[in-house]
Amino acid sequence: MKMNWGWGIALFLTGFIAFMGYLTYKAISIDFDLVADDYYAQELEYETRLNEMRNTAALNDTPRLSLSDSGVTIVFPYAHHSGSTGEVYFYDPVGRGGDRTLAIELNQNGQMHVPAHLLDAHRYQVKMSWENKGMKFFHEQTLDL
Repeated sequence: MKMNWGWGIALFLTGFIAFMGYLTYKAISIDFDLVADDYYAQELEYETRLNEMRNTAALNDTPRLSLSDSGVTIVFPYAHHSGSTGEVYFYDPVGRGGDRTLAIELNQNGQMHVPAHLLDAHRYQVKMSWENKGMKFFHEQTLDL
């Protein structure tokens, strides 16, 4: 049996409509998370963040991350070993489930150890915000686990 143009056009349109329906279903089912719920308030405070980043750039040494099997070690500059307070935020761009916020707790060597079981195997943006002797600092670094 020969197929005429009418059947070809009908099959094409049916396939196209089915494909568009599938794409619409997939687009609706994707979960869109904002980076932060309070992104507008964070934007208003961005000038403060820039000043904190300038303070960090003026340091002779910035915090360093080192990765081991037991976890992540954050080494702070020598001048900030004592009296530093703040937090370390592990931002997971894949989803909110992997985000972690930890208070800075330095040992006598100016190091903070984050156990491996607290972090998933993702790429993190590690955002360190701390205060020492009345000055505020901010440092951001990428970490691949």
